[in-house]
Amino acid sequence: MNIGKRIIFYIFCFAACHSLLGQKYSRLQAAFSIIEKNTLTDSSFIVIGTVDYDLFSDISKYSITFPTETTWIFQDSTITSYDAEMNITDIDTVGTAFNEYTVFRKILLDELTDFGLVEAGFEISEVEKVDESIIYQWIPPEGQFDFIKYIVTEQVEEKLTGLIIIDENDKSINETYYEDYHLVNDLSIPQKIKLHFTGEEEEIFKTISFRDVKIQ
Repeated sequence: MNIGKRIIFYIFCFAACHSLLGQKYSRLQAAFSIIEKNTLTDSSFIVIGTVDYDLFSDISKYSITFPTETTWIFQDSTITSYDAEMNITDIDTVGTAFNEYTVFRKILLDELTDFGLVEAGFEISEVEKVDESIIYQWIPPEGQFDFIKYIVTEQVEEKLTGLIIIDENDKSINETYYEDYHLVNDLSIPQKIKLHFTGEEEEIFKTISFRDVKIQ
């Protein structure tokens, strides 16, 4: 999987699936930009484009305009890449049903407040109030997510503002912050997501910005 598709995959993923019965909204469209910096390679990467995600067909389409004009279609565990003339240039598999875990799905299912951790079987082990923030500590279901010791989430005014994943060695491996919420229809949607991933040798910083978000 090339670097652009890895960026998309790791940015927009995490929790579990959900019943679609009685679903109010089923489609999200937005323009986005992604900026990534890798400390190991001392490099930066920028992706600009639009996304169109349909909940019921479970297909997400990324139309990339920069750095090159290309299209990525995510369906089940398959990512198909197309060139500017919509000729297939590559087919990848990611080992899991990508769209079941995207932030777009969480928004449409109105699960972003806890990022679907309850639905994924996580349980709250601690709760703390700090000024206007409510801090939750979550432990994973037994026998699942073995690399995770616990997850910390922060909510302000019932909006998810932070999510930190702690591994089995008590090391923070991923921090995600949700900022600049706007009300679209009756859903609160973050217009900016910042991520900090800590690997064995590198740190990766990402900032995702959204605009012109539409919900149907």
